[in-house]
Amino acid sequence: LHPGDVSPATGHLLAIRGHLLIQGRIHDGMEVRSPGSLEIRDSSGDAILRAGQDLAVGGGIVHQARGSAAALGHVSLAFAEYARVRAGGKIQLRDHALHSTLLARGKIRACEGEGRIAGGITRSASGLEANILGNEAGDKTLVILSREREEPREAQTRREEVSRTLDRLNQVLGKRTWDEAALVSLDLRRRPAVEELLRRRTLLEAERDFL
Repeated sequence: LHPGDVSPATGHLLAIRGHLLIQGRIHDGMEVRSPGSLEIRDSSGDAILRAGQDLAVGGGIVHQARGSAAALGHVSLAFAEYARVRAGGKIQLRDHALHSTLLARGKIRACEGEGRIAGGITRSASGLEANILGNEAGDKTLVILSREREEPREAQTRREEVSRTLDRLNQVLGKRTWDEAALVSLDLRRRPAVEELLRRRTLLEAERDFL
């Protein structure tokens, strides 16, 4: 649980284990990662959001240059503007998507509120439901519905890189079960280094499963 905003004053939030609840908003330039579900009660600016399970945003996501949001599970949010959102499951919009890139293996749905998807790219392997596609301004709105999953060369290269890194981390960490009791038993000088290795392994495992 993080009781307020995530901003330069608080620093990035990179959870080692479990789920993460943010009661405030995510400021531009910040990074929030959770190996479990990630819930943001407010909205997110131009930030990097990653969830090993579901991602839920109470408000919307507005990206500019570097922001992106991805979850291995479902993604739900009020709206997306100039955003890059990717889900291993479905994407649920409670109002609209404007000039955004929405990629989902599950269904993409925008049937609440205005329910409009206008501009950008919307791609789903399981279907699309929306009240309105496009707008009066005539902004190009590209919709791709395909059950075929492409395998870009960059994705294959990254998967191989992640697998190699995970192999090295597992060799260092060994077969030991790293629960809280195991961490507490460590020498205080070793514990931060082991926690950092565990954090990296958790995030890489989530990324590998999504590639």
